[in-house]
Amino acid sequence: MLELAAAFVLLAAAALGICSAIAGLRQEHARALITLAAGVNAAFLLVPLGLSLRTGRLEAQGAFLLQAAAFGLMLAGALLIAGAVKQEAGHGKLKGFGGMYYRSPWLAAAMTALLLSLAGLPVSGGFFGRLFILLETVSAGLYWVGASLLAAAAVTCYTLFGFIVQMYMRSYDGADKIGIKLSLLQRTMIGACALGSIVLGLVPGLLL
Repeated sequence: MLELAAAFVLLAAAALGICSAIAGLRQEHARALITLAAGVNAAFLLVPLGLSLRTGRLEAQGAFLLQAAAFGLMLAGALLIAGAVKQEAGHGKLKGFGGMYYRSPWLAAAMTALLLSLAGLPVSGGFFGRLFILLETVSAGLYWVGASLLAAAAVTCYTLFGFIVQMYMRSYDGADKIGIKLSLLQRTMIGACALGSIVLGLVPGLLL
């Protein structure tokens, strides 16, 4: 019974990762892109659960905690920024991030740090969380799960690169506004999320 449940969870992880990544290819709205990328991260979180059901004992606890912490920070921070951009631009499309680096450099830097973690790229909490989960997957001989998640992660990197293009290589298409209005609470929360993502990338051993 546990083996059947494990197979279902692992299959769900692979399916969630692939479907979220593919859906992101046709998405133009920032929040939807972030949410779909979060779906890929959630797929990684299902793997330790599947491995634990498969063996009957807790597996990859440290990797799960690291990935879960990175997931929470990057999702909260990125959605906060996307919400602020939507309010300023008057729409939720990706082009609302156009020229952010020139309008609000610190916010662009924070978003970049969060995107690195969301995409699972090096020097981010998301990278190490995914790496250790993939290593556990390979160690268990579940190559098809690892390959599916790796492919989904690669596609997500491509879709999230659209944010970088808009922030650093495009101009703002709205009125001539300087900066993006944020409350002190929003600034504090975004800064904490970005800093937390960086710290987890530099010192992943905090949760391992």
